[in-house]
Amino acid sequence: MPRVSTLPVALDLAHLTHRFESGRGLGPLDLKIPAGGSLAIVGSIGSGKTILLQLLAGLRVAQAGTLEVDGVPLGQEELRAHWAGLGWVPQEAFLFSTTLRENLAMGRPEATEEELWEVARTVCLDDLIRRLPGGLGTVVGERGVALSGGERQRAALARALLRHPRLLLLDDALSAVDAETESRILGNLKGYLGQSTLVLATHRIFVAELCDHVLVLEEGLPIESGSPIELASQAGTFARIKRLQSLERELTGTLG
Repeated sequence: MPRVSTLPVALDLAHLTHRFESGRGLGPLDLKIPAGGSLAIVGSIGSGKTILLQLLAGLRVAQAGTLEVDGVPLGQEELRAHWAGLGWVPQEAFLFSTTLRENLAMGRPEATEEELWEVARTVCLDDLIRRLPGGLGTVVGERGVALSGGERQRAALARALLRHPRLLLLDDALSAVDAETESRILGNLKGYLGQSTLVLATHRIFVAELCDHVLVLEEGLPIESGSPIELASQAGTFARIKRLQSLERELTGTLG
């Protein structure tokens, strides 16, 4: 049996296309993401962000074009190995009706207590765990009902990080987390950059600025691409959204 790689993946998309009968969808899209690189996908609702992440995760099959993982086209035979190295965090985080410990260690049941606390600190979940009556042994209820939406998202992110994924996909995975906590988590995540290839979809520009490269989508097509610094200096969509969100954060801070 071949040894499974633990190194970050390299992704190569060539004319990748997935469109619905309505015309909405993604592509054609050409994109290269180096091993250990980080990409933020920015765009409005319906721009194709989630579809792109689903294609990268192997949860959808493109209608046209190719997706290569480490130089090998991602086909049915390669999916099992691809999923084994995947960390996937959707916007609607799902937790099982069991203990928080078992939810976090779902992908790595052999994880030590120290490792569990390390990822909990990374996603700012450690204070909550200390407050829970049973700590890590607290049963979170059906679909994690005992936790708030933001707490469920942080738990799902911790679960993905604990797997040491080769490819980490985050689909607006901190949308329910307050801005202050999100900033702390993003600062902590910088320590993980390079260990996994990171692709995240977000509507928050300051989240996108965590990444090396930004792709702006509109109706499934790329309209801007470059580093956060490059795009912020141009008179485009990224720079416009950044100005608006910066003003919004300033006003919120003033009103608060």
